[in-house]
Amino acid sequence: MHPNPINLDAGERADEYTLENYKYLIFGPEGASDAFNKVDLMMFVLTVIAAIAVTIMNLILCYPLAYFLAYILFMLFPMYNVIESLDRNQTEAVRDMGASWPRIHRRVVIHMPSPALLRV
Repeated sequence: MHPNPINLDAGERADEYTLENYKYLIFGPEGASDAFNKVDLMMFVLTVIAAIAVTIMNLILCYPLAYFLAYILFMLFPMYNVIESLDRNQTEAVRDMGASWPRIHRRVVIHMPSPALLRV
């Protein structure tokens, strides 16, 4: 990528980037027949396009996935923990009074985790 090869034995530093390097990146070596350094510029453009594509893919795929996982972590796990810690005697008492399983879940089990969700 250097316009002139670096002679490290003569004390030249390999990590210096000057305007000559950028001039070589854009216009190529002196005396070239093309007006621009097409190979290096094309690689630069392809790199920028790849970076934009990865950013768009992250916006489309990764952010919704992260939102969904955060929902599971902060909403479903507290509900699961509260439902697991329910007193079985309450559900048995409601069942003994003649309530069906869907009604037990709708009227008793679903209302128990509400304080846990309000704390989150």
